[in-house]
Amino acid sequence: MKGNLKTAKGITLIALVITIIVLLILAGVSIAMLTGQNGILTQANNAKIEQSHGTIRDSISLAYNEWQIELNTASTTKLASTEVVQIQGKEEHSFAVETDFLAWLVSKGYASSDGVINVEALTGAKQSLGNGSGTDDVYKLEQENGSYIVKYYASATEVEEIWNTSASSGTGSSEPDWDEIFENATKHPDQSETNEIIGLDSDGNPVNMDNWKTFEDTIYGGVGLGTGYGSNLSRGYVGTVNAGKIDGEIPAYVKLAGSDKGFLPVTCMDSTFESLDITECPKIPDSVVSMDSTFDYCEKLETVTNIPSNVKNMDHTFSDCIALKQVPAIPDSVTSMWGTFEGCNSLTGNLVINAQNVNNINHCLRFVAQNEGCNLVLSGSCPRLEEIFNTKSSDSNITLAQ
Repeated sequence: MKGNLKTAKGITLIALVITIIVLLILAGVSIAMLTGQNGILTQANNAKIEQSHGTIRDSISLAYNEWQIELNTASTTKLASTEVVQIQGKEEHSFAVETDFLAWLVSKGYASSDGVINVEALTGAKQSLGNGSGTDDVYKLEQENGSYIVKYYASATEVEEIWNTSASSGTGSSEPDWDEIFENATKHPDQSETNEIIGLDSDGNPVNMDNWKTFEDTIYGGVGLGTGYGSNLSRGYVGTVNAGKIDGEIPAYVKLAGSDKGFLPVTCMDSTFESLDITECPKIPDSVVSMDSTFDYCEKLETVTNIPSNVKNMDHTFSDCIALKQVPAIPDSVTSMWGTFEGCNSLTGNLVINAQNVNNINHCLRFVAQNEGCNLVLSGSCPRLEEIFNTKSSDSNITLAQ
């Protein structure tokens, strides 16, 4: 009997040792899964870093494109008629643009003179990275061999390049020769013979104007694509939609048949895509001033490439775009936002509104972010942000950033 007892104790001790060893192995595996090179915590931290880098990358790309467009616009000033300049109430010198990208960023408040990027100003929201100074936790714009480069300095020794462009240092040598483009411009080869209108996209390529309705818009001193809010017949785009995309690009400059004003910038896109089954849209020209109902009732719209930095009127711009989830930041220039997002019940993520002098905000966020899973955060530098927040419906899933 004593022998049986010793055996039982021996087996129990062995089982205990084995159990402890198994627990240690499991603990080691768990710790490795959490903290190892490919661990959950490491991957989560990497995702956080990449998200921050991605936001800076997208924002600096948009800023760079805006600078390029402003340079293009400035270089074509002499081609605009005196009448257009008078209508806009601008003097020639008002088109002056910084010819160095860093200097331009500094003028916009997006960076300091030593190239350190102001993350909150550039992106419209404070991020977890890039809020330091000197060479510690900063994003910095630099120039190397004629290229602009954005680097992230975790510290003076830990540096990562996150964005690069082969653009020139701002001398203008890489800019399109718009004088020559306008002089030699012809209509798109697929355009009908009877249509004498010539359209060019933001890169100077011909646009098939059979796809577009245009009218001269004396209010904005340019060209409108569409005839205003009211019905599907007012749509500016009358071409085909293939797999959610329009055919070709949006014209940025248009020369109207029989007009002695030469090429005019596109400034009005009221109701341009109203009720169309588009899921995404190409770049909207930076010269656009009015986007009243531009995407009204585009129920399949998922992606918006950009919102021009000069736009003022955004009444009903995205109303009833029920598939739209996120949009670029609303720029400082916007002055009217009546029902801008009304009925956008899928909006989620971060909605940045920077409109500095916005007046009409009625119904701006009515019926917004009502679907399950929507956790929309409203932020930005708009002085009426809290008032805009209060236009939401009671069952909307929206919070106001603190």
